[in-house]
Amino acid sequence: MTIQYSNDKDVKIFQAFVNDPTDRKKLSKFTRTFGVAWVDEAIKLHNRFKSSANAQIYNTLYGGAKNSIETKEGTKKNHPKIFKVRFGEGPRKFFNHILNDDGDLLLTQNWEGNFNLIESIYVIAVNNHKYDAV
Repeated sequence: MTIQYSNDKDVKIFQAFVNDPTDRKKLSKFTRTFGVAWVDEAIKLHNRFKSSANAQIYNTLYGGAKNSIETKEGTKKNHPKIFKVRFGEGPRKFFNHILNDDGDLLLTQNWEGNFNLIESIYVIAVNNHKYDAV
């Protein structure tokens, strides 16, 4: 999947680290923000997303009961559909589905349940169960 990131502070820290996990400054900032327990899981999740052509393939290969891509409930129908994935023992990564090169996002009212179509995502939050922040 293709991954784009929002300008949210925590998302930018996550992005910088997973794109260059050997950089000690990025690792330090990541562990200060998220904790050392997330390090390996964040890298693993990022690599799995990058190696999967779409969300259905990711779910088939890696989406056990704990780590499957799911929809976030409670999104208004005229707002972008929000998806979530757990990594580790609780943290969540929230994202939208990018529909085209113009950056249009899939609206909740247009979601038909086809994970095969999710090939490009826009990460909007990375946190530990803060659903109200998304």
